[in-house]
Amino acid sequence: MKDGKFINIKLSWSSEESNYSLNFRDSLLMLPSSLRKLSKAFDVEAKGFFPFEFVNNPSTPLDYNGPVPNLSYYEGISLLSFVLYYKKMKDR
Repeated sequence: MKDGKFINIKLSWSSEESNYSLNFRDSLLMLPSSLRKLSKAFDVEAKGFFPFEFVNNPSTPLDYNGPVPNLSYYEGISLLSFVLYYKKMKDR
């Protein structure tokens, strides 16, 4: 919380058809647990894995469309979890 309020970022935009807004709120203040643990607690699809090291590489284009990056680009993922993730993403 900041000044008694939840941290919130609101993005708003318009198109010819409609007006849109999207709110990002700091969930850790409302539900003090990791997203992975919360997904299990609420019985919803688990938070996925993301190759932050890959997308933070200046030579990776922002519109990258290609194979799943190597395990070395992921943090906090076991080899078994990566293999299962890779198979799931490859079949999409």
